[in-house]
Amino acid sequence: MDAQKGRFVELDIFRGVCAVFVVIYHFSHFYFTGTFQPELYKDLPFERVLAPLYERGVWFVEVFFSISGYVFFWLYRDAIHNRSVTGRQFFVARFARLYPLYFATLIFAAVMMAVFVSVHGFKYVYAGSDAKQFVLSLFMVQEWMTQPVTSFNGPAWSISVEVFLYVLFFVFAYFRGGPWALLGVLAVSLILRALLPDLALWRGPLSFFLGGAAFWMAQWIRKQSILPFARVVAAVTVIGGWSAAYALTYPGVVTLPDSLITKMLVLGAFTIVLVPMTLLCLDLWRQAAPPPALKAFAWLGDISYSIYLLHFPFQMVVMLGLLQLSPDSRASVLASPVFFIGFFAILVPLSIGIFHAFEMPVRRWLVARLSPRRSDLAT
Repeated sequence: MDAQKGRFVELDIFRGVCAVFVVIYHFSHFYFTGTFQPELYKDLPFERVLAPLYERGVWFVEVFFSISGYVFFWLYRDAIHNRSVTGRQFFVARFARLYPLYFATLIFAAVMMAVFVSVHGFKYVYAGSDAKQFVLSLFMVQEWMTQPVTSFNGPAWSISVEVFLYVLFFVFAYFRGGPWALLGVLAVSLILRALLPDLALWRGPLSFFLGGAAFWMAQWIRKQSILPFARVVAAVTVIGGWSAAYALTYPGVVTLPDSLITKMLVLGAFTIVLVPMTLLCLDLWRQAAPPPALKAFAWLGDISYSIYLLHFPFQMVVMLGLLQLSPDSRASVLASPVFFIGFFAILVPLSIGIFHAFEMPVRRWLVARLSPRRSDLAT
């Protein structure tokens, strides 16, 4: 569809915002001093507004998986299906996109973890950081184990899941999987997600292929006469859904039974309904030429990967200084909106700089040398 050619600015902004939300969720890392101290979780910066993110921001990792599914079905499914993109070209492009910054932040996190142990006598947040986990992380398979251990640059666990999803997706596209095959994959993914709720590896496939389903549904709707009506329905549903999600996850508003069934229903509503509907809505309302006011924020999509991988190593650097303060002084600093704003005021420009000075140049260099015939895949 013509409107879909070029950069999907709306989706880029959404991805960047979700990355920031995950960073806010991980603000709790600043309260780790060998163990987490829940009693210090008070007077968090902007808590009256950000409370749901402090509590449930981890859910936005599911959004990343769904966005990946949407993008891969959009950009790669037909190309792999028609053999215009080979397996080598596809995996070279993904390697060049993910591995350089992933590797750099893994090494930095490992160095900082050693510094923490030598200075403070404990591993920061991720106590499972050892030689075995480092080797597994080097090959990006740390979450493929039957009993995975989050280690070193902990948030990178989702990147290991992404790599697993790339393999699944390539097989699906290579063997020309269609709508019925997609339904089968979704059914199996849902069963595995329900049976193995604590295994991070199976958090990915359901969300990823739901993102692909959202893309296909958008293509179908755009060919029908119901497009104007579908746009309104999707917008109302998404606005209402996110408003309800915010209200329901705000502490003290609604008290739900603390059971596995309740957790699965709540997370299921978010993963299976709200996130794919949001992607569908963004697609249906997408403009071929986004207004300048919207394009001005496209950089959020550029830095979504760098801000996600950089924030934990940066937290370790900051904590080396904070741990020199007394507990009361440290709690006062962490409660300050100035500290919160200052943290992002450094992290965001740092991520922008890393994207332009490291991510993109290295990605283009790798693709040009490993897959020179498809240098366009480096963009």
